[in-house]
This record gives sequence, structure tokens and C-alpha cells, in this order.
Amino acid sequence: MSEKTITNSSQANMDLIRAWVDAVNRDDIEGELACWQPDGEFYIVPTATTYKGIAAIRQAGTQSAAAIGSQPIQGRKHITHLDAGEEWACVEYDTQ
Repeated sequence: MSEKTITNSSQANMDLIRAWVDAVNRDDIEGELACWQPDGEFYIVPTATTYKGIAAIRQAGTQSAAAIGSQPIQGRKHITHLDAGEEWACVEYDTQ
């Protein structure tokens, strides 16, 4: 596989994660879910929680939106680090 193919794939994954964070900040659960494959896994490091599949990710998104829905978008998730490979992506963000 060429380096360009890997870079393009990684870049596409990073763009997808940015779109996911933007959807989270808008309380757009359907927009969040559009960023996931049906068998996707969402692992939250600080709580050691894994959500597997769209139904579990939808539930997590709904809970998150309910918890932060009254906060202005500027005080929500701000990406501090982003990395990706061909089949994975990792995002670190700060929240206020």
C-alpha cells in the first residue's frame, strides 16, 4: 500500500472525527450516528466504558445531549489531539 493511500485514509478518518465532534456540539444525534459504522465501537478512556453498535452509541449520544444541552457550544468539546489510521481514529478533547 502506498504512503499516499494511508495518508488519505487517515485524513478521511480525522475529518470524520471532526464532523462527529461538531455533531456532538450541536446535539445532533443523527449527525453523530452518521459518522459510525453499524458495528462501531466507542471507547471512553476516563471511564473505561465501551459502547458497541449503533443502538448503544445512540443511547450514549442521547445521554450526553441531555447532560450538556443547556451549555453554549463554545463551552463544549474542543479537540486537543487527533490521530487516525486506516481503520481507527482517536480524539482527545477538553470540555468546560
